[in-house]
Amino acid sequence: AFTFEGARVPGRMKSVQVEEGKLTLVFDWAIQDAAGQSRVTGRIAGETLGGDYESTTGEGTTRGTWTLKRVPAAKKA
Repeated sequence: AFTFEGARVPGRMKSVQVEEGKLTLVFDWAIQDAAGQSRVTGRIAGETLGGDYESTTGEGTTRGTWTLKRVPAAKKA
């Protein structure tokens, strides 16, 4: 799932591939009955995971980049 304009959008994972430090995900989703598919690729570099995405709908394709940074879990009291 991901968030779009403040709303949670569920998805269905089609494939997950991890090869030589590279992650590739392909998943289907729908927003207001408009179906789409996204392909996300990324690499781990230290505490950061990031890469590119490509999302395709009936209206066309969008591309961009994404980044996630690892945050230590809060310590339990």
